[in-house]
Amino acid sequence: MKSFKIMVSATALVAALTGCGDDSSKVVAVIDHEGNIATDSSSSKGNTKSSSSVAKDSGTEIDNTYSSSSQSDVETDEDYEHGYVGYISDRSIDPIVGGVVRTWKPTENGLVMVSVDSIDKEGKVKLNTSLEGFNLVEMQKDDLKSMRWLFFREGMESGIYVAKEGVTVTGIISEKGEAVAGAKLKILDKESTTNSSGEFEFEGLPDGVHFMTVEHNGESRIYQVQTTRTVRFTEEQIVNRINWDYGVYTLLTGYEDWSSGRTVVGNTFGLVGPTYFFTDSSQGGNSRFKGNVEFAHAEKFKQDDQMGVYMYFNADIDEEFENHFALTGFILGEDDRELGDDNYAYFDISEASGLSFDAKGTGKLVVQLVVHNSDGSTDYVTPAGIELTEEWSVYNLPFDELRSKLTAVEAINFALTEDGELYLDNVRLDGIVPTKWPLLGKRL
Repeated sequence: MKSFKIMVSATALVAALTGCGDDSSKVVAVIDHEGNIATDSSSSKGNTKSSSSVAKDSGTEIDNTYSSSSQSDVETDEDYEHGYVGYISDRSIDPIVGGVVRTWKPTENGLVMVSVDSIDKEGKVKLNTSLEGFNLVEMQKDDLKSMRWLFFREGMESGIYVAKEGVTVTGIISEKGEAVAGAKLKILDKESTTNSSGEFEFEGLPDGVHFMTVEHNGESRIYQVQTTRTVRFTEEQIVNRINWDYGVYTLLTGYEDWSSGRTVVGNTFGLVGPTYFFTDSSQGGNSRFKGNVEFAHAEKFKQDDQMGVYMYFNADIDEEFENHFALTGFILGEDDRELGDDNYAYFDISEASGLSFDAKGTGKLVVQLVVHNSDGSTDYVTPAGIELTEEWSVYNLPFDELRSKLTAVEAINFALTEDGELYLDNVRLDGIVPTKWPLLGKRL
């Protein structure tokens, strides 16, 4: 069979919510239909504004309107020296005085509290910038809570952040289809246990993505859990579904906070991490997503009692066009043309045992990992295709033969190459403890 490629431009990022767009300045997807690894190079990094930066700019509006994250910025007070933080509430512009600020450092064994400070009478706290790298800065004052991952470095900019009333984390833990009862849980300094139905609840936590330690059957694991999502200006409680059978993993995206348009790791550390949808239409093909109002945002995500929220699309593929496809994907970090001192464009996932996800549908699914090389070129690592079935199944793509190629991964794509439907959920890196994620970031 003739081998050919699918090439998707970086403006797919703008299409995180629209499923359309074109910017030929940078290729983020090349798919070989025979499962071969195809190689191409990014074009010049000129003055063309990348779609990732557009997504980030528009993300400011999304964060203020739809995002459930507590990481909302207010302009830095120029009177503050570098390395200070301060807080205001979502009810007043007056600075918060007397709150407790704790700094937590991520390790492979979880979060470790490394400092406790009090907000002074002027409403500010000096951070220990010698800690370096990503650290979680958490604030508590009565019922007001805030947390934000900050990149510590010498000369880091001061910032003022918004605190709001604490929120709840809820969820359920199962194993082999049965409830996990009596598991010991911990988030920050709060502890809880699962009830007889495997359910758990924590109250009074800062909004955002938390790391929860779970002790069960003599084993301790760390899972990412989310608080709320905001849909049409209304906050909705997220129910976190943890399957102990999946083992140790980092959840890249689970679509529960679909309204933010970001991945779980993107929401956690304030990286761009957008979800995008794209077809061959920008290359001259006529493949399209089926749906109302040009495949409206709300149609891309569905919800049921079994899976919670998951991604969905129905594609009509133009098979007469040589490079035909429809896909969804996500960027792991920041666009490399928009890098600052506090973010990463690529991640070394070579230590993971593989990529796993839940999926069902019709047609052939092609998974692609977009890899950046030190010389500026890009490789497109494409394992063998998957024939989807009409029942939810767990798919595992081992990295044994790919490991050496996965030291600087930029994006992951999921494509259909024939008419069909794709249901996708719980995309995760197996064998990687989630608190290790910021330690895997790279700048090339």
